[in-house]
Amino acid sequence: MLIPPTNNPAQSRPSRSPIKVPAVDAERQRPPLEDLRIYTPPPEENKDLRSDFRRKRTALKRAARRAIRSITVAGAQPKYRTAWCGHRVMRDDWGRQEVQLLLEDGRAFYRGTYRCGSVWLCPECSAQIARGRKEELSRAVIEAGRIGWAGALITYTFPHVWSDELDPMVKRFAKARAKMRGWRAWKKFTEKWQIKGEIKGLEVTHGRHGWHPHAHVATFLGDAVPPGRRAEFQKDLFVMWARACLRADLPEPSEEHGVRITWFDDTADMAVSYVSKWTSIQELVGAQSKEGKVIGRNSWRLLEDAAGGDRRSQLLWLEFAAAFHGRAQLRWSKGLKEKLKTPDLFDNQLLDEGRGGENLLLTMQKDQWQVVCRAACQDFLLEVAEREGSEAVRGAVNRLLWSVPLPGGALVALLE
Repeated sequence: MLIPPTNNPAQSRPSRSPIKVPAVDAERQRPPLEDLRIYTPPPEENKDLRSDFRRKRTALKRAARRAIRSITVAGAQPKYRTAWCGHRVMRDDWGRQEVQLLLEDGRAFYRGTYRCGSVWLCPECSAQIARGRKEELSRAVIEAGRIGWAGALITYTFPHVWSDELDPMVKRFAKARAKMRGWRAWKKFTEKWQIKGEIKGLEVTHGRHGWHPHAHVATFLGDAVPPGRRAEFQKDLFVMWARACLRADLPEPSEEHGVRITWFDDTADMAVSYVSKWTSIQELVGAQSKEGKVIGRNSWRLLEDAAGGDRRSQLLWLEFAAAFHGRAQLRWSKGLKEKLKTPDLFDNQLLDEGRGGENLLLTMQKDQWQVVCRAACQDFLLEVAEREGSEAVRGAVNRLLWSVPLPGGALVALLE
């Protein structure tokens, strides 16, 4: 069990107010994370992958923070809020700045820190929002199946070369989609094939031919398209898409690759395909087959390579951040949510953790939380809370506060 270094930690220091760090022996100079692990049993392998995924997302988040700081002028505000996510302490309605550590159903989490809510740049916020969007998509598709709709998963793309810049290419891609959907020909097309609505998800990878933006569109049909008429459907759609690309100053796509369609007579099958295609990448789970360098690396793989010291991957990720920051990740066609009885959910609602049954383990003040962040022990404390409980994690925090100073050499008060 994790315990403080003395029976009465308060008496082991001259004062509970901030003080300069005196000369200490080698035992106290041991790195705090390594020191804490002495008292922690090794994690059980292959039993719970939550900790592994959490560590991976945290490593990616640190790489994102380093990349953002590399383009931030000294003393200026970071360009992207992800640099503050999980570090800055929010002020509550009573003006207090506190971070709570809570436990619910065996899962520990913090409350009181700033969350950026970026689905493109932040691995932690993206994974949490993706879980909520997956449930939202699943409920919508189940309702579509209940009312007898069929579905098709359509992928739109266009030719590109390695020298194409991402931001103007994505803007022209969006312009092409908007032009196509605004034509009378599109209205006639939707009436002819009984298209009830669409859900569009945007994705981009980087490979040997440069950036590759493409859209995965879940299309709901009032009736299944007979196999004998599917070629006609694809031909009609491709003609409009090729024309839209030219109008938006994009290269004309080939008939083979410009529009690809996977047909589903049962929307339940489409749910499995579409949801897994979208959320596998956003949740950083099972996405390795999609992330191969031959096919292309998504933003998380670029960030992972940047964390390993690849400067070019860091520059590519910053180019991606500039192009996608602030963009919506999923777009529903007008009126589709009402038809499928799906309520509107905002990203900040999906970031709220806990269902009302959480237990408060401890509360840290702002300066105490700064010590935890400086020691990079946020994930470690969550693991201790999940595996050993309240007393152990409180001892772990006090051991950190006892041994890790703030910038300038000041120690802070222990937990009471």
